[in-house]
Amino acid sequence: GLESQPQCPWLVVQGDQDELVEIVETVAWIDSLEPGPELMIIPEAEHFFHGRLIELREVLMAFVEKTNA
Repeated sequence: GLESQPQCPWLVVQGDQDELVEIVETVAWIDSLEPGPELMIIPEAEHFFHGRLIELREVLMAFVEKTNA
């Protein structure tokens, strides 16, 4: 069915060591959406991005700057 999704550029960020959500499930979900979000995978990051919050902020700020350019 049609799922409601943002009508603007959007981003999903996930760590490849996420212990709560399987990355293959995230990829399958994103692939089912049209147009869907951009996906950013942060290597060796867990679900809550422990010790990686500065990197997460940088990813988010870069996305915001790119989409507002």
